[in-house]
Amino acid sequence: MTLTIKFLNAMFRQWGVYMDKPLETYLLATYEEEPFPNEWSEQDLYEQIRKLIFKYEQGKLDIAIPSAEERQKIQEM
Repeated sequence: MTLTIKFLNAMFRQWGVYMDKPLETYLLATYEEEPFPNEWSEQDLYEQIRKLIFKYEQGKLDIAIPSAEERQKIQEM
């Protein structure tokens, strides 16, 4: 499962969290592709994004769009 804007908006509405454009762009770029040879489950996406939102709210998340290689490393975590 890959992250879509529809799925992301539904998550943010459910959690009652405001999503600004830079965070949205970062999350979509980070989770736009499956971590080959594995794939994300809905639960994986929820948990990973929840952790990133927590870091973002604390000011500990660099939301610069990572390169393709960096995104692959993130997905392998």
